[in-house]
Amino acid sequence: MPSPNQFEAYSVILLQHGGRFLLLKRSPAKAFAPNRWTGIGGRVEAEEFGDLKASALRELQEEAGFEPADLENFTLQVAFAN
Repeated sequence: MPSPNQFEAYSVILLQHGGRFLLLKRSPAKAFAPNRWTGIGGRVEAEEFGDLKASALRELQEEAGFEPADLENFTLQVAFAN
């Protein structure tokens, strides 16, 4: 858990092709949301806050094997939650 003066950030990537979306099913062994379908993504590392797009692309490669050259119209949208 971060200290009160630190941010915790995550990326969620939604890939769409021909009106269909790519989702991943979480393992039943996961503590958070076992057996649930989710977008691709993960934690933004502290050194990645200066380049959130690179962080999202790293997660996309790690979790689904996609390289930036595999994508068209990849855009970044940032949202904040309390």
